[in-house]
Amino acid sequence: MYTKKWVLETTRYLCDLGFFEDYCNLPDEELIEIIIFLRRTSPEKRDYYSSLAPDRLLSLDEVNYQAPIDPSTDNKLFDEEKDYQILELDTKRVICGYTDHLYGDDWPPYKFEDFVKLLEELSKISRGNFIPNEIVESGEEQISFKLKYCNFVPVYCSFVPNGPPDDPFILAGDINPTLLGTGYQFEYLDCGDPILLMLLSEDEKRKLIQDRGWKFLPDYWMFDPTEISPYMQLRRNLQLHPIE
Repeated sequence: MYTKKWVLETTRYLCDLGFFEDYCNLPDEELIEIIIFLRRTSPEKRDYYSSLAPDRLLSLDEVNYQAPIDPSTDNKLFDEEKDYQILELDTKRVICGYTDHLYGDDWPPYKFEDFVKLLEELSKISRGNFIPNEIVESGEEQISFKLKYCNFVPVYCSFVPNGPPDDPFILAGDINPTLLGTGYQFEYLDCGDPILLMLLSEDEKRKLIQDRGWKFLPDYWMFDPTEISPYMQLRRNLQLHPIE
């Protein structure tokens, strides 16, 4: 169960941490209207609607004429025990993944172009802290790029991906060492299923743990030998390389 008050308070809390940046200055009623609409929208369409300016989004008929929130009849829309259900609606800050779709015995083959797309996905949610440029294939399954931090001098990075070209979660672990100087890291929020990927400072992460009781996973958490197939263990042993 949930209440309208809970939806608003949880969203405002996340706004204070920099989430839903485009909506944080909206009046309460408009903010709730957008959050409810995004929750009712399929994940495939959510990214498009999130790309619209707030006034444009609020002008759409599908937003204006949506059914009003009624927790007594629409009680499966949110669950107060699962406050991450609001967080995952911020597609500009969060990548949502389901483990049963990501991991199996057969990984797709290495493909440079797909890794470039993954790097762009991570850049999108990085709050300007991970902006790779001049991305090239510099060796056998090796990728190099120039990295521009916010207010930092560009540096050159080179690494061998540890995962398949359709998995931003493993790639985020590969990238994290390059971000140590920024004070931010890609973090994995353990919701059971899904797993949510976002960029946080250590203070933000600590606050979410203290205030919300959230649990975060370490880099390469998916390589736990007690939970993965022998094939994936082999991939890990063969592919783990530090970023130079």
